[in-house]
Amino acid sequence: MPRGAFILFEGLDRCGKTTQARLLVERLQAAGRPAVFMRFPGLSA
Repeated sequence: MPRGAFILFEGLDRCGKTTQARLLVERLQAAGRPAVFMRFPGLSA
């Protein structure tokens, strides 16, 4: 079984992390690669 990758985006609030993550998932899926968008909300870092 091939290994997967866990990609995360870090940054300040409202800097576009969710937008970029969703675009990446769309591009991967369009290329025929399995991809899942997951979000882990939390206010304590």
